[in-house]
Amino acid sequence: MVKVKICGIASLSDAAVCTELGADFIGNIVEIPGSPRSISQERSKEIFKRLSSSVKGVAVLADKTVDEVIRAADFIRPAFVQLHGGESLEFVEKVGDEVCCGVIKAVQVKGEESISAALEFAEVCDAILLDTPSKKLGGSGEKHDWSISARIAQQAKSPVFLAGGLNPENVAEAVAAVEPFCVDVSSGVEIRPGQKDPEKVRMFIENAKRFS
Repeated sequence: MVKVKICGIASLSDAAVCTELGADFIGNIVEIPGSPRSISQERSKEIFKRLSSSVKGVAVLADKTVDEVIRAADFIRPAFVQLHGGESLEFVEKVGDEVCCGVIKAVQVKGEESISAALEFAEVCDAILLDTPSKKLGGSGEKHDWSISARIAQQAKSPVFLAGGLNPENVAEAVAAVEPFCVDVSSGVEIRPGQKDPEKVRMFIENAKRFS
């Protein structure tokens, strides 16, 4: 059955609601300038400390140095760090060798040229996250070509998270089209940036898992 990651969690109450409704992963946007969902490392650590053992915390970082990623992971103690900037293959390999947790690398799906890059990253990290290109750091909130993501998911040597424009209405279609390990949503289940809508979260999780 497909897993579900609810990202952009900014409060303990939202983390608790999403956990109760069946989320498998909780994502925090950690110190990413310009994101309305960005929180401090201290806040992220507090949220992850409260998660049940069945739920994995993911600290989303972007455009940090290797040392900054390692220090953030050592302090926050997430299950995974998600590298969501322009990190190179060599950067991801270094982080994977030294960090105290798993590594997820976000890859922008621009077209068929994205397939080889995604597969290369899948060789050196614990999972890859396929997202829509965006001019700003963080998620785009827009869909991309799922047929390309499906080809990546079929060939990748590590699990694939699917993100980009997902919501309760289209997540079942996305699961059927791509067959990812996990679907990832943020803005698609919000009342406003940084505040989740419990009903939308419930519908998203139910629809994702029902048709997987």
